[in-house]
Amino acid sequence: MKAMLIIGGTGRGKSHFLKTEILPKIQAPIIYDINNEYYNEQIALPTPEQFVDSIENIKNRVFVFEEASTFFNHSSGLTTKVKNILARKRHKNQFLIFVFHALHEIPIDIFKHISTTVLFKTKDRNTLIETKFRHDEQIIEAYREVLNNTNPHYKKVF
Repeated sequence: MKAMLIIGGTGRGKSHFLKTEILPKIQAPIIYDINNEYYNEQIALPTPEQFVDSIENIKNRVFVFEEASTFFNHSSGLTTKVKNILARKRHKNQFLIFVFHALHEIPIDIFKHISTTVLFKTKDRNTLIETKFRHDEQIIEAYREVLNNTNPHYKKVF
């Protein structure tokens, strides 16, 4: 199915966008809600490893990875599992939404699995973004457009 990235710094509108524009259109999403932003009651949160293991074989659902950088920690081994979930999303009819606070935190090789990116302002350093994404002009142009816009909540969807 699909995979989406939502990227933006603290207070830039990521969660608001997700809550008002995406989640109302989805029945029963499964959210890894590390900051308790989406549920009214405090629920026991599994470890990132437990979350990934629990969703790996679930079909026909939407999964939100809030604080997604947690799932792409190269020392934990999770990166490989999450990339496998990304690669098989169409066969399992899964819609995966990854929320990041910084563009530079995203592993470059997952972009080939992403259908939509929503970019808000981040605190990424220009040189870091221009170097990391030097082969992807679309990302660099979107980053520049968002950076240069005076609206603190401006977003670019691509």
